[in-house]
Amino acid sequence: MASSDNTIEEWKEARSVLARFDENLHDLRKYGFSVLSAFLALDALQKMTSIDAGAKFGLIVVTMALILTMRLLDQDYQKLQGAASIRARILERSLNFELTGTITHRYKRDKLYLFNFGIYCGFIAIALLIGLIILPETMYGYLLITGFIAMVILIAIYFLLRVDVIHTGTTFKEDWTIDRVSCNLGEKIRITVTNMDTGKDLVFAKDELLFTFRDEENKYTYEQIAGSEIIIPPEGNYSWLRDTSDILPDRIYRVIPRGWNVPMVRSIHVSKPKAPDFGNAPRVLVNVGEKN
Repeated sequence: MASSDNTIEEWKEARSVLARFDENLHDLRKYGFSVLSAFLALDALQKMTSIDAGAKFGLIVVTMALILTMRLLDQDYQKLQGAASIRARILERSLNFELTGTITHRYKRDKLYLFNFGIYCGFIAIALLIGLIILPETMYGYLLITGFIAMVILIAIYFLLRVDVIHTGTTFKEDWTIDRVSCNLGEKIRITVTNMDTGKDLVFAKDELLFTFRDEENKYTYEQIAGSEIIIPPEGNYSWLRDTSDILPDRIYRVIPRGWNVPMVRSIHVSKPKAPDFGNAPRVLVNVGEKN
């Protein structure tokens, strides 16, 4: 019950972090798009002024640079959101929840990320169009450079889209979690692995090493071997209940999944169960009569 309560609390915190990042991202886009709109309006007003062509070109370039900066900040918040979303989805599989998973599935299925991509491309296209209008036709160099900068920024925005959406999860294949940080000798620990790959099964062969328990002094090692083949589908998970009866107590252990060079961050303290203390227990006096 305690481990389940901890999982629920962590899931609530993950959802809270997602909500905070979503609010911050909303504010960033709201104020950022307002500033970009003001710059574009200022660029357009240059058509009615006698400002030097170099100054006009410089303001157009600054506007495009601000658009790219906005996209980079947007990407940063989306990455943080993605990390919190992954953690929430992993916890939901243990809790039999579906909220974050359903939202993520709908977001990818409907390709909602393309709306955000289209907005930034639209800002660049408008800035380029204004540049072509306000710059003198005789300034071929400025016109060519403006078009080249716009193309480079569009390619950069598209590259950020591919990194953020299309290639997400190609390097992060497995997620391992432990349901507690301490237990008494003989209790069971739940260790769960989640297949983060969206297109390939995660396979553990029979008699393959799954994970290793190792104390912090590297003196005692306990290995967990697969009794049969285990196939975990994409975005699925699998749990083991590891009995601690054969582990030397009063030590801190780290879990090293198969193929990992370093242990997991969370450690486990295995201790001996305390004997019941009857020192302060109330005494009951029984009066036994004499036998006649």
